[in-house]
Amino acid sequence: MKRILIALLLVCTACSHGTAEVATTTSPTPRATSTPTAPPSTPRAQIEPTRAPRPSARAIVVPGAGSSTQAIVVRTPSWNATVGTLEAYERDDGAWKIFAGPITAHVGYNGFAQNKHEGDGRTPAGVYGFSLAFGTQPDPGTHLSYRRATANDVWVDDPASSLYNTWQTAPSNGRWSSAEQLDQPGPYAHAAVIAYNTARTPGKGSAIFLHVSLGRPTSGCVSIDGSVLVEILRWLDPVRHPVIVMGPSTYVDSL
Repeated sequence: MKRILIALLLVCTACSHGTAEVATTTSPTPRATSTPTAPPSTPRAQIEPTRAPRPSARAIVVPGAGSSTQAIVVRTPSWNATVGTLEAYERDDGAWKIFAGPITAHVGYNGFAQNKHEGDGRTPAGVYGFSLAFGTQPDPGTHLSYRRATANDVWVDDPASSLYNTWQTAPSNGRWSSAEQLDQPGPYAHAAVIAYNTARTPGKGSAIFLHVSLGRPTSGCVSIDGSVLVEILRWLDPVRHPVIVMGPSTYVDSL
């Protein structure tokens, strides 16, 4: 019995010593590296880029045109300016569209006037029609009445004459003391007579034409490039009651 107890004691002591001597190294169990699971792929809706709404075409407004369906607009930056622009418009189905221009236009050497006087070097501001076309060259195909200018043709600018502001044939024989010679191949190769002072009020101005530009101010007319003028003469149609609207921009816009 004593031997049994000693043997048990030895076994226990050995167990206790072995536990103390042996270091148990426990390696941490590596965590499973989990790959994130992507959510089921749903196709993205195609998103159109945001675009600013396209501006609607602005309706063209032609001041002073009234019931006319053909209008020529001549503008300058001020009353005393001698160079401006000319644009031609036509109205179809109630809407205006541009026919020609803008192109350079020359006016009187003293600019525009609301109250024009003979010899003041100003172009009359306002809205006027056309009475006829003329030129030293043959009719280019205008719908207006056309007269071929010859060496004896003049436009009377004598306020004291009973023939003031009319086309006449020389010699004057005392009927006038001054007149504009119409046989001028430069400015009057082609021209249109602006219906200004049709009442022929003495001294209110005469011989106001739309004619070929010489690259400088006029005595009171409006002048533009000759090739464009021919196109405009072919385009003007009395049935459409064409008008010419003239003056500084601020004045024209107020009509």
